[in-house]
Amino acid sequence: MALATLHVEKAPGRLRYRLDTPDRYGLLQEEFDHAIPDTTVSELQARVSALLRRAEAPGFAHEARALGSRLYCDLVPERLRVQLESLTGPILVSTALYGLPLELFHDGQNFLGLRSAVGRRLVMSRQIPPETALRTPDRLQILIIGSDPRGNLPFVESEANSIYEALEPVADVFLLTGAQAAFEDVVARLPKVDVIHYCGHIDRSRAGPSGLLLADERLLSADDIEGTLRETPRRPLVFLNGCASFRGADSATATQWEEDLSSVAYGFIFGGARAVVGTLSDVSDRHAALLATEFYRRIVGGQSLGEALRGARSRCREVAPHSPTWLSFVLYGSPMLALTSDGPVAALVPEASKPTIPPAEKRSLRRLSRWGMVALLVAALIIYMWPRPQPVAILTFSETHLPGQPPRCGEPTTELELGKTLVVCVTLSNLNPNREYNVRFEVVRNGHPVYIPHGTIREPLSAGSGQQGGGSVDRFIAHGTTYHLAWDLDSWGKIPDPGVYSFRFYLNGTQRDHRDFTFVSDISASPKAAPSRSATSRGRDACA
Repeated sequence: MALATLHVEKAPGRLRYRLDTPDRYGLLQEEFDHAIPDTTVSELQARVSALLRRAEAPGFAHEARALGSRLYCDLVPERLRVQLESLTGPILVSTALYGLPLELFHDGQNFLGLRSAVGRRLVMSRQIPPETALRTPDRLQILIIGSDPRGNLPFVESEANSIYEALEPVADVFLLTGAQAAFEDVVARLPKVDVIHYCGHIDRSRAGPSGLLLADERLLSADDIEGTLRETPRRPLVFLNGCASFRGADSATATQWEEDLSSVAYGFIFGGARAVVGTLSDVSDRHAALLATEFYRRIVGGQSLGEALRGARSRCREVAPHSPTWLSFVLYGSPMLALTSDGPVAALVPEASKPTIPPAEKRSLRRLSRWGMVALLVAALIIYMWPRPQPVAILTFSETHLPGQPPRCGEPTTELELGKTLVVCVTLSNLNPNREYNVRFEVVRNGHPVYIPHGTIREPLSAGSGQQGGGSVDRFIAHGTTYHLAWDLDSWGKIPDPGVYSFRFYLNGTQRDHRDFTFVSDISASPKAAPSRSATSRGRDACA
C-alpha cells in the first residue's frame, strides 16, 4: 500500500498541516492553516499526559475515546479530516510537536493508531547524517537488555525471557539481565547486533541528559549511544520499553516523557538505527511485555513494522482494555519497513522491495564450473524442500466494518447484544503467493458447532498488491503474503442463546486461530444492526 505523509507544524496560535499522498502529482498542494489558541493546545497536552499516566482501571477506554474525539475535532480541520478518512494505507507523521500523538485521535469509528499503521519522522534543526549502506547479515543478531538496578520493575526479567524464547528459534539472541546488563557489557555488544530490545528505566541525570539506566546505575546517554553505533555498518531496529513500577502523579508528564524518549531515540537514529519503537509515557510493563512479544511475533511473520505495531496494540487492548499500555507505544520511522528473511538471510528493508544481484555477482555466476552448477542445483533442491513458515491467522471482532477500507474491523469488542450483526475479521500472514487457499470458520459452544457459515468472505484484499475481486467466496488465490478477510455474522437466528461461544478459523482444513466471544441478552436489541456511516461523513458526524 502507498505511504501518505502528514506534516504538522506548530506556530503561535495555529497548527499548519500538509498531506502528501502518492496519487497527487499536481503543481499545487493545499496547506491547512488551523487557528487554535495556544492555551487549548497546552490543555490538550495536559489531558493526554494525565490519561497516559493513569493507573489501570475500568473506564479507561471510554475516557480515551472521549479525549481522542476531542483531539480529532479540535486539532484537525474539517477538510483535512475528510482526506485522512479516505486513506487506506500507512501514515508517516512528520512533526516536532510533542504530547499530541496522532495514534490517540479518534475519528468517530476508531482510534487512528488502531485503524492505520502509523510512524513518525522527527523534525529538527540538526544536520542529518548521510544514509549508510544496509548490511545484510548471515543470521539475525538480537540483543535483549533487561535492567532493573533499583529493584522496582518486577516484570523486567519475565519480559526479557519471554522475548528471548520468542526470537531464539529464528536468530542468535544475546540476553543481558541482572548484573550482566552493565555499561561496559552493553556498549561492547550494541554495535554487533541487528535488533536491540531494552526494558528498564529511561532516566534523566542530574546534569540534564536522559538515557538508559543500566545495572551498575550508569546512564547510557544519547551521546554514548550515537558514538557507539556511528561506525558500525549495521542499521538496527530498536525497541525501548521504558518501564515504571507504578503510575501516578509522581511520574513525568507525557510531554516531558516523550521529549526524554525522543532524546534517547535521537541517539539511536543518529547512530544509524532504521527504526525505533518507544513509549509515550512510563508504561505498565506487565502488559508492555505482551505487546512487545506480539510485535516481534508479527514482524518475524513478515508484517511491516507499522502493521505489526498496529496489530500488537489491538491484541493488547483485547487483553487489557483498561490499561493505557495499548495506546502508549509509537514508531519512529517508516511504517512500511519490514524485517524480512530469505532463507538464512535477514535484514531490515522497505516492505515489498526486491533484492537485486550486482553485476559482478552475475559475471561470477556465468563463470561457474559444471560442478559448481551441480552444487547450486543441490542447494536449490534443499532450499525448496526446506520447511517454510506456516501461515499465521489472527481473529478480531467488531460491531462495524470500516467503510471504504480494506476488510478490517472497526473498534474491537469482546461482547455484543444478541440479535446484532458481528463483523469477524482475520489477518493472515506468511501466505505463499499464487497459491489457492480454502477458508472457513465455525462457531462452537460446549464442544459442538452451532453455526458454520459458507461463502461469506467480503472483498479479500492483499496488502500491497491491490484488490482481488470482491463478492462472497470461500476460497481465494494469494497475490501477496498478507491478507485481510472479513465476515458479517447476523446473530439473529444463528446464535441460539446468550453466552460464551468459541470462534474457530480454518485455513486449508487446519485450525489456525480461535477466540472466545460473548453474546449478551438485551430485549431492546434490534434484529438488524444500524448501517455504518460513510467515510466522508463519519468524521463530521463525530465532530458535530
